[in-house]
Amino acid sequence: MIEVTVVGRHVKVTDGVREYAAEKADKLDRFHLKKIEVILSSEASGYKAEMIASSRRGKTFVAHAEFEDLHRAIDLTVEKLESQLARTKGKVREKRVRRPRSASPPESIGSMESTESTGLSDTESTLEDETEM
Repeated sequence: MIEVTVVGRHVKVTDGVREYAAEKADKLDRFHLKKIEVILSSEASGYKAEMIASSRRGKTFVAHAEFEDLHRAIDLTVEKLESQLARTKGKVREKRVRRPRSASPPESIGSMESTESTGLSDTESTLEDETEM
């Protein structure tokens, strides 16, 4: 469960708005976040919502949106934050080194590479070695 804090600047945060913001922030639980701070403020053109999310690994993500409706501003902010988190999660997954699965032990791969580089099979390379002596 994520720790969600809702703060209002120049706007009164009602219980309904607080629950709505917490419900939307809980959607981001799949990204393993430690806490999310939601800052709601009143601007001249409408409402502004800002979310600051802290991951368990110490990274901080920030998103903000401005809209005439407070609920829609919260929705837009959650969408932006979710996009950032998904993009970062994808980058982390791409960086993971994955070893190919093979049934043969690594020694046999080394001997195959040496014969492939010369283009000769094992018997041909043995015959060639004997004729050189």
